[in-house]
Amino acid sequence: MPASHRASSTGAVPVLRRVALFWVAYFVILFLAAIPRGMAPPPWAQLAWGLVATPPLLALAVFLARREVPALGTIGASPAGHDVVPLFGGMLLGFASYAAVLVAISLLVTPIRLAAAPAPAAGPLLLAVGTVFVLAYMEELGFRGYTLRALQGALGTWPAQGLVALAFGLSHLAFGWEWNQVLYGVLPSAGLFGAVAHRSGGLAMPTGVHAAMNLAREATGSGATRRSGRSWRTRRPPRGWPHRRRRSGWW
Repeated sequence: MPASHRASSTGAVPVLRRVALFWVAYFVILFLAAIPRGMAPPPWAQLAWGLVATPPLLALAVFLARREVPALGTIGASPAGHDVVPLFGGMLLGFASYAAVLVAISLLVTPIRLAAAPAPAAGPLLLAVGTVFVLAYMEELGFRGYTLRALQGALGTWPAQGLVALAFGLSHLAFGWEWNQVLYGVLPSAGLFGAVAHRSGGLAMPTGVHAAMNLAREATGSGATRRSGRSWRTRRPPRGWPHRRRRSGWW
């Protein structure tokens, strides 16, 4: 083995250890944050979860990133006014991507029929949107922030993207998602979020993509479901919209 390759491999080990430490802490923080989530009123539970978990995740990312990531803006730790443009650009990409998935399924697999549902009131709508964005940012901090940037520096772009996508999928399995949901939904989404994070150089755009796709899923009833006669239609969103069911579309 060439000396340069051995040095590179040896240098990657401490980074992998710190990333593993961060992911262990990520799960611990999220599980601990579930305590106040359980005490909050049901419509506010998910928002409470994100608001409690995000600050310690951000603090830990900043602490660990001092070694590997010189620009804190790349891990979502120093928001600025110019982040608004990539955020909205990411939202447009996210809505377009979700629409493309529905069109592809409808054309190539089986027709999808969208059933109209009453629009939610302004209060529940704002709560739902705020919840989606907080949770999207929380997950992006965990997987496309410090961890992705550190792994890219140690392993290269493609190995880092693959490892982060795998960890993202395993995290959803740990929180009760089913294998088919992870395989056909979470992992492709992880690839998209990771590519956007790499291309944009920050977290604003992947957060926008992530949030927009989740909003689209919620707006269409948390994804299309199979019905009899090989026709598909979306489930009607539950009353008040933010009262989501377990494992419903938080990618």
